[in-house]
Amino acid sequence: MNKKDSYISLHDKIFGHIRYWKDFLRMINSVRITFKNSSHILINTFQDKF
Repeated sequence: MNKKDSYISLHDKIFGHIRYWKDFLRMINSVRITFKNSSHILINTFQDKF
């Protein structure tokens, strides 16, 4: 593969990087929400509140 075949425009690099960080932050937020909910459920389980 030569240099011409692997050319990625600056526009694609910048927006790809932005999309990467946006998806990464969305994933971190979803993990945070998951553990927040699980700790709430665990506390209610130990207190017999269903």
